[in-house]
Formats: sequence, C-alpha cells, structure tokens
Amino acid sequence: MKQVTLFNEEPPEKSLVGKRTMRERLTAIPEVLAARNEFRERCERAGGNVLLCADLMAQAITMCLDATLLESVGRDGRALQSIEVVNAQHCMRWAEAAYRKARGESYE
Repeated sequence: MKQVTLFNEEPPEKSLVGKRTMRERLTAIPEVLAARNEFRERCERAGGNVLLCADLMAQAITMCLDATLLESVGRDGRALQSIEVVNAQHCMRWAEAAYRKARGESYE
C-alpha cells in the first residue's frame, strides 16, 4: 500500500520516528532534566523583558515540535510520550507564565 502525502511531500524517514531503545530513552533523561532546569532559570531571569519571553516561548514551541518525532506507539497500540515532549510542555508553560508576568497579566 502506497503512503499518501500532501503537496508531494516526502514522508519522514522511518529511522527518525520512534526508533529508540529503552536504554536510549533512559540515558536521555539526565540531559533532558538538565536542559529543563536551565530553561526554567532563563525564564526566571527574563524578568520583565517581553521580547525575551516571546523568544523563550518560540524556543519551547520548537522544542515541542522537534520532540514529537521521538514519540512512538507500543505493540499494544498505546502512544508512548517521550521525556522530551513532557519537558517541552513544561518549558512552554514556564515561558508563557514569564511572558504574561512581563506584560503585567496574572497567570494561574
């Protein structure tokens, strides 16, 4: 069966989509947590700078989009969410909170 794509796009390489072993997933966790802590500190240091906060939001969105390639589906059909996606979601929330705070809005 031929895979249908829109606008003559090439399908993503199968090697990029969900091809990590459990060991690779586990060894990625410390690096992801360190990056998350660094991003959170950058959000806190952004203070009242709206443009810097907007840049942080853009970076977090890009992180989330890039991390979706690391998700896969298990043998039982359930989607496995990668630590990178969870990290990117946290980063988006922190960046949004910093942005709203810089604009003087309340965020809860």
